[in-house]
Amino acid sequence: HALACQLDSSTKLEASQAKLAELQNALEAKAAELAHARECQEELQRELEASQAELRDLKQAVADEADFYDTSADLQRQLEASRAQLAEQKKALAEQKKAFMAKEAEALVRQADPAAKG
Repeated sequence: HALACQLDSSTKLEASQAKLAELQNALEAKAAELAHARECQEELQRELEASQAELRDLKQAVADEADFYDTSADLQRQLEASRAQLAEQKKALAEQKKAFMAKEAEALVRQADPAAKG
């Protein structure tokens, strides 16, 4: 009877050891899955950070381009204002030249015709 109990205990011990080994293998498999999941998470985190940096760069590029177009529009308005001012100055100069030429012509007529002196 003692031998049967010992055999039974030995069988139960082997079964327990086998179960323990199975659980150990399952635990190691889960640990490997967890490590892989952590690696995937880290890779996704790196990709997310890279995407966020790219998005910031794109936003900055858009802002820079908007500033460029705003500056270009301002310069275009300034150029148009300068052209209008130049046109006004040319017109005034032409009128001054016309008045000067008329006075010069009048003076020449007076010099040529002593009777016009009056």
